[in-house]
This record gives sequence, structure tokens and C-alpha cells, in this order.
Amino acid sequence: MNLIALRKLQYVETEFVRPEYIRWQLNENPAGRAISWIAIDQNDKVLGEYWMIPINFKINKDLHRGAYGANALIHSKYRRMGIFTMLGQKCLDNCVEGNIKFTFYVPNQSSMKGLLHRLNCRDLGEMPVLIHPLNINKLAAFKFKNRITQELASGIMRNIYQVVISFKKHKTYNREIELVKVSKFEKDFDSFWYRVRDKYRCIAIRDSIFMNWRYNHIPVRKYNILLAKKGNRILGYVVSRSATILGLKSGFIIDFMFESSTLGWIAAYALVDAAIKRFNAERADLICCLFLSHTEEYCLLRNRNFFVCPRIFKPHPFHLVTQIHDSNMIEKDLNNARYWFFSLGDYDVL
Repeated sequence: MNLIALRKLQYVETEFVRPEYIRWQLNENPAGRAISWIAIDQNDKVLGEYWMIPINFKINKDLHRGAYGANALIHSKYRRMGIFTMLGQKCLDNCVEGNIKFTFYVPNQSSMKGLLHRLNCRDLGEMPVLIHPLNINKLAAFKFKNRITQELASGIMRNIYQVVISFKKHKTYNREIELVKVSKFEKDFDSFWYRVRDKYRCIAIRDSIFMNWRYNHIPVRKYNILLAKKGNRILGYVVSRSATILGLKSGFIIDFMFESSTLGWIAAYALVDAAIKRFNAERADLICCLFLSHTEEYCLLRNRNFFVCPRIFKPHPFHLVTQIHDSNMIEKDLNNARYWFFSLGDYDVL
């Protein structure tokens, strides 16, 4: 069994098993080649894999190299045999040797215990998933199989939603702000990044090189990239995509950021409203995103009728987990989620 065959057991025929996706993630990253280890038996059968994907970060005012843990997969017949811990430790050792200062993860429930108790990582807490319902009847039918329960649930959800949005004030737009759909990030995007990079202490570097690798060069996904501009000045951006997850046609705000100014906020409302309009036109059932609650982006989305997703609708909790490898790093920043900026675009699930 080779690596792709192992992945097909877990992911069936999704993008994660495509050779071009694996090459993109392994070799084309501008922050450096991925660190990857596999476990094989005496017959060269692949039993498991574990990767670290290098990412350049800004921590306070300094630039550092981090990595996120990905593709941690063990064949179901060989779990609870220490393979996860062995592969994880090999990757962490390589991170230290490669001057990677810290690693971070958004693990599923099966990986969480191994990271915390065997690899000595730290859980920074659960991150809020935000949802904007577009088809309440479909959401009720997704969770409740009994028809009467579906009708009761959809009625309650609809009434609560209407009450909440009645208190939201509509934001006016500045006609000088233009929304521009682009296929890639040009060099002028770097001037925007330099203006907003100090909004948060811990943030992956979002220059044009990284953004094109993450959202434009990826061979198996199609992202919608929208910029808000006044003249030649970029005020914000939103990256989104559509996907069907667990039978629900979903829109995802993958990445979203704007400058902290009056015009920046106005532009950001226009960006989010444009994304909502597009997903409505595509007849999506809901819109999902992930942002930490201290960020301006989270606050604006809450003002645009995004709600913290109830636990019953989430496939699993989304925790931010870290491990620092350099004792000279300021732990109080990296190990405190209140200093991070994080979105779905900061790891590879979507």
C-alpha cells in the first residue's frame, strides 16, 4: 500500500488524494519544503504519515518561521501502537533542526489526546465557528430526522434569527470604494499587507507570494478573491469558496482582513455583503467561517448576522494547539490565543 492508497481509505476520492495536491503542499510552499515522515512495515506497506508545513509568521515586530501539523493519518489497523507519537516526534525534531520556532495544529478529536499528552503541546482553547444561515429548513432537516421536530426547530430558529437581525443597523457604503474580483494577488497587495500586519501580534505573513501559493497556485480548489479599493489603495480583501460538506451546500469565508480605519470598516461591510449575495445566488444552505473573538473581523461578521455555531451542528470542536521549540520566544504571546489572528485559510482543511 502506498501513500495515496492509505489516504483513499480515509478520504475516499477527495482532493487530499490527488498527486498534484500532494506536490503543491510538499514542494511548492514559498516558506520551504514540507517536513514529512511515513511509517512502513517490512513489506513497504505505508502504515501512517505525519507532515509539518512551514509558514512564515510575524510575532510582535519580528519575523519567524513556524509550521502547522497536517496529514496526521494512521491506518486503522495500526492505531494505538505508538506510530502517531513516533512520527510526530520525528517531525518535531526536524522542526528544531530547521530553525522552526514553533508549531501549531487544529486537531480532530483523535489527534488531540496524542498532541497534549504524548507530544507535550498546549491547548489554547476552542476557536469559534461562525455561521450565517441561508436555508433554515435545510439546517433543521440536517440535524433532526423527525418531520414534526424539523418544523418546530425551523420555526424556533427562524423566529430567533428575525429578532436578532431586527436590531442590526444597515451600514452605508462609500461610493468611492470599488469591489474588484481578481484571479491573483499582484504586488500592490504587499503595500496593504505592510499597513495591516501590526493589527495582531501573531499572524501568518500574508504577502502576495504566500497568498498566491495558498489561494491561486493550489491545483484542486477554486477560490473567489475580492478586493475592496479606493483608487489604488487596497482597504481589505475576502477569500471565499463553495463546497458541499455532510450534505449541506456551504459557502466558506476562508480569509478576510481589512485596515483599521473608517474607510476600512465600510469596505469590509461591502466585502462581506458581496460574499453573502454570491452565496445566496448559488443557493447555499449556510455560510461558515472561523475567526477569533477578539479580532475586528469577528466583530464585523457578528454585526452582519453571523452567529457562533451551536455545538450540535459542528463536526468537532476546533482547538488551536501550539508547541514552542525556542526558549527565547516570548511564550506569553504565542501561547495566548488573544494575540493571534487565525482563519480557515491558516490551515489546509478548506
